[in-house]
Amino acid sequence: MTPEQLLREGLAVYGLPADAAAIEGLEEFSRRLLERNQVMNLTAITDPCDVAALHLLDCAYLLTAADFRGKSVVDVGTGAGFPGMPLRILEPNFDLTLLDSLGKRVDFLRETADAMGLRRVRCVHARAEEFARKHREQFDIATSRAVAQLNVLCELTLPLVKVGGVFLAMKSVESDPELQEARMQMAIVVDEYGGTDGLITMEDIIEEIVGEIADETDNDRDLIVLVEPNQWRVDGRFPVEDAVELGWPVEESDDYETLAGWIIHELDSVPRVGDELLVDGYAFKVVKMRRSRISIVQVKKLPSVSCEESVTTA
Repeated sequence: MTPEQLLREGLAVYGLPADAAAIEGLEEFSRRLLERNQVMNLTAITDPCDVAALHLLDCAYLLTAADFRGKSVVDVGTGAGFPGMPLRILEPNFDLTLLDSLGKRVDFLRETADAMGLRRVRCVHARAEEFARKHREQFDIATSRAVAQLNVLCELTLPLVKVGGVFLAMKSVESDPELQEARMQMAIVVDEYGGTDGLITMEDIIEEIVGEIADETDNDRDLIVLVEPNQWRVDGRFPVEDAVELGWPVEESDDYETLAGWIIHELDSVPRVGDELLVDGYAFKVVKMRRSRISIVQVKKLPSVSCEESVTTA
């Protein structure tokens, strides 16, 4: 199946217009994305069909979650333009601000929007917290896709949204623990398969007024526990940046933020219990799964021997 066929059939399933202009616009954006990706890191997905299914159609689903027409929209941490650019291509009747902290990405998006003739698109190079100081409650809709943990993301994004506005946070199927941890209930959370993963309540707004409210959903489980010298039991949600600080051979990337995400990226497949990743003298073993999500990982520093990276499957 070609990217065009995937896009046409996927949009039809969503009940969205699949006219020639929409398909051509999405395909042109995909071509420009993959071309620029050869000289800068925009996406780890490089097959045109995968871009169509995993990026473009994934983002397009948001048009079924809210009415964007005539609205002001900010896409926080837009990265390579997701979900903002596909939304703008499919629905021209709204004002879009693409916000990202990396100047090269913003330059790419600005050049692409101009070249494609996309109007009412503003590309801003700034951190979300800095941008919010001057643009508080100025947007009807805020979007984000795979940016940060929900508790952090809500703190960065909600100040931008008008009273009565909507925050649409696209998260993976692993987002249930994030919802419990965040307790930020003002977002519709949509997974990459097009399902609604949860709704965000008003609890945190109340907490801003009266202080922290503890309830039965509060999750105090440690993300990392030292089992014995040089061996740890680690929650799959453990941040990659923290793993790097511990000296573990884990690489930071825009494509994942957690230890579980890094392992899946390295394995290039959905893991099973018992799968083990050996990297630079460390063993990362999957010891517990929840559906397709890595729940618990055993991390062990191996004796000082020459060890090449390898993957073994139980």
